[in-house]
Parts: sequence; structure tokens; C-alpha cells
Amino acid sequence: MSSRQNSANELPKLALDLAVRAANEEKIGNKEKALELYTKAAEIFVKAIKETKNESLKQNLITRVNALFDRAEKLKASSYKLTQKEIDILKRTSYINGKSYLPWLEADLKEEFKDEEPFLDPDGTLSLSDQQMANFGAWKRPFQIMSNPKMFVTTISSSAIKQDIVTDCSFVASLCVCAKYERKFNKKLITRCIFPQGDDGPVYNPSGKYMIKLISNGIARKVSVIKFIDDLLPVSRDETLMCTFSTNKDELWPSIIEKAMLFLLLYSHEYASYSEDFNKKNTWKRLLNGHEHGDALVTITTGHMTDDEAEDVGLVPTHTYAVLDARKINGLQLLQVKNPWSVKRWTGPYSHLDAINWTPELMSLLEYDRLQAIHNDDGIFWIDFDSVCKNFYLIHMSWNPELFKYHYTLHSSWPLDSSVLKDKLNLGNNPQFCLEIKNDTKEDSATRILLSKHIMKTGKNRDFITLHLYNDSDGKKVYYPDAPWKKLRFNAPPGISRYTIVVDKSQEVDKNQEMKSLEFTLKCYCESQLKLTEIQTNYPIEKQVVGKWTTHTAGGNPSEITYLNNPQYRLSITPPSCTSPTDKLRIQLMLKGPKKYAMHVKLVRGNGRRITSVLAKDILIQSIGYRYGFCYCEMEDIRPGDYTIVISTLEPGLVGDYVLTVASNVKFNLNSIPLEGAGLFRRDIHGEWIMGVNAMGCVNNTDYNKNPCYHIKVMEMSTIKIRLQAPDIKPSPMLSVKIYEKHPTKPLGNEVGDSGPYANYPQGVCTGDVTLPHNNEGRMFNCIVNGV
Repeated sequence: MSSRQNSANELPKLALDLAVRAANEEKIGNKEKALELYTKAAEIFVKAIKETKNESLKQNLITRVNALFDRAEKLKASSYKLTQKEIDILKRTSYINGKSYLPWLEADLKEEFKDEEPFLDPDGTLSLSDQQMANFGAWKRPFQIMSNPKMFVTTISSSAIKQDIVTDCSFVASLCVCAKYERKFNKKLITRCIFPQGDDGPVYNPSGKYMIKLISNGIARKVSVIKFIDDLLPVSRDETLMCTFSTNKDELWPSIIEKAMLFLLLYSHEYASYSEDFNKKNTWKRLLNGHEHGDALVTITTGHMTDDEAEDVGLVPTHTYAVLDARKINGLQLLQVKNPWSVKRWTGPYSHLDAINWTPELMSLLEYDRLQAIHNDDGIFWIDFDSVCKNFYLIHMSWNPELFKYHYTLHSSWPLDSSVLKDKLNLGNNPQFCLEIKNDTKEDSATRILLSKHIMKTGKNRDFITLHLYNDSDGKKVYYPDAPWKKLRFNAPPGISRYTIVVDKSQEVDKNQEMKSLEFTLKCYCESQLKLTEIQTNYPIEKQVVGKWTTHTAGGNPSEITYLNNPQYRLSITPPSCTSPTDKLRIQLMLKGPKKYAMHVKLVRGNGRRITSVLAKDILIQSIGYRYGFCYCEMEDIRPGDYTIVISTLEPGLVGDYVLTVASNVKFNLNSIPLEGAGLFRRDIHGEWIMGVNAMGCVNNTDYNKNPCYHIKVMEMSTIKIRLQAPDIKPSPMLSVKIYEKHPTKPLGNEVGDSGPYANYPQGVCTGDVTLPHNNEGRMFNCIVNGV
């Protein structure tokens, strides 16, 4: 065989080895290394294609090259570089309970684990619970309590895990599920996390030094201050382990992982609780499919029960169980479940006590021996899904992210203060993100969203966070906390879709709580290409006015005659000194007041003058209806000039404080507009129109001058303003008021002022500022008011 032929045969094998290594690197999250190996493997395949003369082999190699390049491109599409802000966040959240959990680096695999002396954690031993201390004997090394300690005695097994008196049942249940998954599907969830490793996986280290890789606060990290943990374990006075352990003699791994506080968060989480929207049929279908295809890890949790209720069904209250298997047989929906205690089992249908439902055929199909189970309480039992729904409170499902071709991750921070915590009506200050999905297929694309909070101090945790998803926002900022569309999972339709993700915090203000920032990681998974970006504030310039509705200014809505008395502000927008022709001037108005008041804000063409009544054509922007406690409006293209802002409550006479916030991307001035007649003396005159006496209609009628007429005597030059209202006539009549100079012989002299055309505004009509001259004797003027 020629050297060229030998090369053509060896190259594909070398490339395959590289491709396998690349896949393993990708699984553990090392994308850069995976991308490098995928590319090298593809290059070697290309070289082999050039050197081979076998056409069948050549086509096979071409197929492999295309698959590798496709995988590499998808990996590139799902990768991104961390911003400086994200780097700072990940550094800041590397400290948990005062200890450093540094990011995992591939260089950590080169660490030396052998020491001449047994390794000791410089932070000392872990704190023990009261229950542990009551029977505590000593901290001991595995070789002191095991004849031949090993990390794994046999293949990893879930049935060997036993929770002792450490009360973290959810952790142990997760450990059982992961062990079962690794054994069934040969995917290394646990064995890839423990170091040092030999050719076949993690190995026992006589010097007692170990390193554990875990996902925490957004990224893979390593445990302990200087990367390592020791293997000192708590032992009781009767020489038994007081921690999670393996029932396989001399097996160490469950105890080491528990000591490292490993939480396997490599998978995106969701849960189903039995609320009104719980869909039993769909939940079972998803659970079964996820389990059968190795796509989901499942645990279930009981709710609160009385001791008698729990004893009747053989369950533990508020306790998490591991789901080891899920089967659908002859229409039956069955789950195999394990109590982390490895003792105490379900006693209802399909339990070891059920002699009716367990037929020989069913036991054969499930490889179950009921009689043997009666005498062997290992905490493992079968239960039907109906009984799960009846006796358990939560179903936790953790999904494999490899199900999705694309994913995107962002690390962000939310600065908190008392005003943010109190404000439940305005989401504008919450972190918000635009999720854009480009679906080039004709089918819907499955999409999942995962929000995880960075925890820097364990213990009592009240900082609960959640996310809201809005599909009618076009990816823009959302302000009103109206009912969101969906959470966590949905299907994106064909084409380009944009969604708004809002991070929210469900907590009332604790006056004793120190205000701080809240760090979190947001991950999105999709079958189509996606992009996740934080929505930035479009308004760098902001001004606030703190005001108050008083008995004189609480005018109510536009149908009230007192509407004109509402607080009003002159907004003056100056042309920017330098701007691009494509830049648009943007303005935003936000009004916040008492939660029990329905309120409204609008921007009107008024040249910065007080508005007494509003026509629809004059309104530039306004909030949508009257909303309780908070409202807003914004305009993306406004011209420089003077405008009038009107704020109001739905009902008149509502006294209370408010905050008006005006924001823009250009400079502006904001000034309060005085009430109508400010600086003038006021006199109210009450009268009435009487049919046939003084209700004589408009100026074209012969007896117009018999309408109500009031004499005004001016002794010095004066400015006068007259408003006419008819509050008791519904609907509002067409009104007019005119001012005439008194004539010595004629009923009416020259007209010197009027309210303009007849109008039926609820607020009535008003003259402008009319200046009346005088002479030494004083001059008389007549004011005639009439309606049509």
C-alpha cells in the first residue's frame, strides 16, 4: 500500500476523533475550543477528499465535511462576545457568601492534584446543622471509614444515592435524576464535573484534593476559594456518614458533590403547578416525550399536608422526589419515583401495597416484582399520573438546550431603590429586552426563555424575580403592566417576530432592607436564528415637576366645566444645534399620582398658552384613556416649538400629589402656566335666560340687545376677561359673549371684544384679554351674553 493510500485511510479517522472531541467540548460549554476542533476536523476531511480515488468514500467524506461546517456555523451564530458590562457583572457575582467562585477555565484541567500531605480547605470545615451536631463524632477522610475508597465502584447509579439528615431533598432528587439519565443515555452530566479524572472518568485522590465544575450565576465556575475542596466528611459517633452517600460500599461521589454544593443548572428549567391554567394532558405528553428521548430531567414536589394526610398516602410533606422513569402502557400513565431518603414509599394505586392494579402482564412489562418490593423499602415506587396530580404540588422539568439550534445569552444588572420597588404601575424602569426571531421556515419555531438570578448570599431569599413576555410591542419598551402574553416557552411564527421581555421583581418594600442591585442572566433558545438586545432609554434629557391637585386645580376630565383649571405646563422645544437629517426629535410624558386616582396626560397645540377646551385636531399625543396611578404617552417625531401639557384626573375635586416627568432627546424648557385670570380681580355673576323675556338668541335677531346685559364702568384703563358658562343646561348650548362700548343714543355701541364664534364647549366660552380705555368721568361698557 502506498504512503498516499495510507494517508487517505488515516485522515478520516483522525478527523472523526477531532469531531468527537469537538462535540464533547461543545457539551461542556467550551464553544471556542469546539469551534476550533470542528474546523480542524473539516480541514482534514477536505484533505482526505483530495487524496482519495474512491468515489463512494469521497461522497461520504463530502457529506461529513458539510455537516461539520454546518455545525461550526451554527456554533458561531450562537456565540457572542461579552461586553465590559457583562464582564463586570460576572466578576461581581463571583463572590457567594464571601467566598470566591471564579469562572471555569480550560487551563484548570492542567492543575496538579497530588500533594505530599492531605489537602485541607483553608476555609476550614463546613457548618453542620443542629441535627448533625447532636450526633457528631468527627470529620474523617474516606480512607478512615472505607476499606478501598473509590469515586465510582460501578457504573453510576441513582438507586445507590441516599439522603441522610442533610435537608436539601431537591438537590438529592436532582442528583438521582441526573445519575439515572447518565446511566440510561450515556451522557456525562455528573462524571464530567468531578476532577481529577483518569481515562475512564473521575478518580479517587489519596491526597484528598478535588475540583468541582458547576454552573452558577450565569457561567461555569469552580468551587472553593482556591479552586479545591477537601474530602473531609462528617461522621457520627457510631462511625456512619452524616451526609448524602452511596449505598455501594466504598463509593464516594455523592458525598463529594454534595459537599461542593453542586447544583446542575446546565439545563433550562420550567415547572407546572396545579393552578387553573394547568393542562394535565399536555403536561403528561411533554413529560413522557422528554423522558423517552432523553430531553428532560424531571422531579416532583409535594405541597403542605397534615401528618395524618401524609401518613395515609406514604408521602412526605413539602418534599422533592426524583422521577426515574415514565411509561405509557395499555393506556396507563405511570411514573417510577424515588424518595431521596431511600425509604418511605407511596401507598396508593400502583404502590407495593396495591394487589389489584398490578397484573402479571404489567409487572412483566415494567420488570417489577411487587412481592419483593414489599420486603425491600428502598424509597422507589410506581405511581399513576392521576395520583401525581392529586398528591403533588409541582412538576419540575429541566430541558436539554441541545434541542435548539440557536441560543443567546445576556448578563445584566438592575439597580434597585425604594422608588423602583414601590412602583408596580410603571414597568418603564424595569430591565427590558428585545427578542428578534428570524424564522425562514414555513413552520412555527419552538422558543424557550430562561431567567436566572445571581445569588451572592444564600439563606433567606426574598428577591423573587420573574419575566413577562409581550408579543404586540414590536420589541419596544413596555410601560403598562397589563396582562403579558406568555412566559418561558412559545412558538414563533414564520417571518420576523419581535417580542419584549420584561424582568420584574415580586416583592413589597422592606424598610430595613439595604438597597442594592440585582444581577441576572437571560437565556433564549430557539429553532430559528435569534437576537437578544437590551432596550435602551431613548430620552437622555429628563425633567420632573412635583405638583399637587388642589380644590382650585382638580378640574376633572374634558366633560367637566372645571377642566380648564387643571395643571398645565408650557413645553418649549428648541431646534438642536447640530443633528442628522435622519434624527427625529422625540418626546415622552409620564404622570404618576395616587393609585386610587384615574389620570390622564396630553400634549396639545396651544403655543404654550393655557387650554380651556380641547379639540381632537389639536391633540398631538395623549395617554390611552384614564389609568389608575400612572399613565404615559410619547411621540417619535415632533417639531421644535411651544406646546401645552394638560394633566387631569377622571373626576373633579380629587386632591393629591403628582409627579410629571418630561423626557426628550433634545433640550427643552418646562414652565407652569398660570390659571385663567391670574393677576386679575374676579367676580362671579349668576343669572338665567327666561323664554320670551331675555332669551333672544343670536346677534341677527331683532331683539338681540334684550339678552342679559351687564354694565361695566371703567375709571382707569383696565384689562378684562369674561367667561360664560351654562353648567345646568345639558347638552351644552351654543354660547357667545360680546363687549360693546355704551352709546348715548343707540342700544349698542362699537364692539370692542368677543368670545369668537358660537361654541358649545362644556367649559363655556371666553373673551381674550380685552383692554378697556377710560376718561375723567369714567366710561361705560355693556357685556351681552346669549345662547342659541
